[in-house]
Amino acid sequence: METKHIKESLEIYGKETVERMAKALNETYLSSRLGYKIDETNEGFNLYITMPASFTWVDSGRKAGKAPPPNVIESWMKKRGISPYQGTYKTAAFLIGRKIARVGIKPRPFIKIFYDHIQELNKMLGIGASIDLANSLQVIFDDAGVGDSNI
Repeated sequence: METKHIKESLEIYGKETVERMAKALNETYLSSRLGYKIDETNEGFNLYITMPASFTWVDSGRKAGKAPPPNVIESWMKKRGISPYQGTYKTAAFLIGRKIARVGIKPRPFIKIFYDHIQELNKMLGIGASIDLANSLQVIFDDAGVGDSNI
């Protein structure tokens, strides 16, 4: 069976979902790390929204209480080109971790956006599957010499 329109529906939904998530993150550096991927398998298609694993902390936040490991904060600073205002990376990472331990990190929910619009995806997939099925049936009928494809 032809699946062109089903895949197209997933492409549209993936792109729109990433755009909505980016908007929820206020188009920050974080939003540039979002993406989507569609895999085709024998059973059909899989739509993945791609993001670094650390985004779960952005989405759900972090309660006050325990500081994250300083080496993780230090690595995070270096990857993003954040230089310590004074002192070393180790000192800055300690201070950032202490602040996180004291007040936590406010959640920035954005992952639920995928599910907020799932009915939209279902509708698009239904239409896409109908078109693909009709096109596949038309090919079968044409090959069998049944019906008039000029109607």
